[in-house]
Amino acid sequence: MHAVNGDLYHREREISLLQEVIAGLALGRPAVVTVHGPRGMGKSALLNVVPRLLPEGALVLRARCHPSESGFPYSMVRQLFDPVLGAAGRGETFIPAEAHGSSGEAAGPTHEALLHLLSTTRSLAADRPVAVLVDDLQYADEPSLRWFSYIARRLDDLPVLLAATLPDSAAARVTEELGPLPYLNRLWPEPLCSTCTTELVDRAFDSPVDQGLAALCDALAHGNPMVLHDLVNRLRREHVPPGAPDPQQVLPIGAQALSETVLAWLDEDDPAAGELLTQLAVLGPDTDPAMCGALSQHGEVQVLQARDALVRAGLLEAGPPARFPHAAVRPAVLARVPAEDRLHLHGRAATVLARLGAPARQTAEHLVKAGCEWGLDVLRDAGRAG
Repeated sequence: MHAVNGDLYHREREISLLQEVIAGLALGRPAVVTVHGPRGMGKSALLNVVPRLLPEGALVLRARCHPSESGFPYSMVRQLFDPVLGAAGRGETFIPAEAHGSSGEAAGPTHEALLHLLSTTRSLAADRPVAVLVDDLQYADEPSLRWFSYIARRLDDLPVLLAATLPDSAAARVTEELGPLPYLNRLWPEPLCSTCTTELVDRAFDSPVDQGLAALCDALAHGNPMVLHDLVNRLRREHVPPGAPDPQQVLPIGAQALSETVLAWLDEDDPAAGELLTQLAVLGPDTDPAMCGALSQHGEVQVLQARDALVRAGLLEAGPPARFPHAAVRPAVLARVPAEDRLHLHGRAATVLARLGAPARQTAEHLVKAGCEWGLDVLRDAGRAG
């Protein structure tokens, strides 16, 4: 695989689809494209390709949603339309008067407001293709979400492309609201293959890199383009040589890259999985799900779901036996756990094991690490057990 459209690797299929739907705009065939996937997988990068594929004279409307703006009615719609309508002196005409309810909270858009916004879109697309590109649609304010769904179902014969990035967790809502549309296209960018990873790392270092270094980058990034770019930039800043570098120099850098990308995202997007990862880093990756459930006060089913999320994120091998996929993962996690919290977790683990009647030696291992005073009897039992 080679880079396509600049820095994009392993995205031939997705770009081919974008080219196809954009070609259809000239024939009056609208399109809705949703790009799904975890953070860092290059969803926004695919949206960035769209303006370069559009014919000359096409209009691009762009918005980037954020959780801090989700409470402001029509904030996404304003991002899309303000630049073009404001420049034309029409900025005051497209946001309906009922944008706020009497209490000051957001009111849902009325049918009249939706019709008005649809009319505005039709007017813009009267003599040129229009591409509406939205990053992180899941964070849009509710009136703007209603507008997006409404207009997506009314694009027949309009040269309009609606494209949005969404996490996997939003796939069900897209299916429910837009699934029947004949012009809906859904993309799930795949992780980078090892060949693409090696090519990208070679390009970043401006020379062929050691195969071991390329394999290490591939294992750490797990095919995630953003993690890979972050890791390679750190390696270059630390002047890691591209030929046969010292693994002891590379591993701490890899751990820091994981900590500030994948692990930080996990804390925000899936706290249960983040909590489980901390437990596994402290107690061991093969810790029984029942034990993790007791420690976190989650059910065993939720623990298994969190474990699956860690496997998908490339932070845990499915097993059995379960283990971390790379030596940098565990230190990256432990570096984020204060020493006091580690002691507390070992103490709780010992308490749960004792309650479950686990072998004394297994309990004693955690007591030693936790410094629990009540564990002397257990330690003696463990010694007698041999």
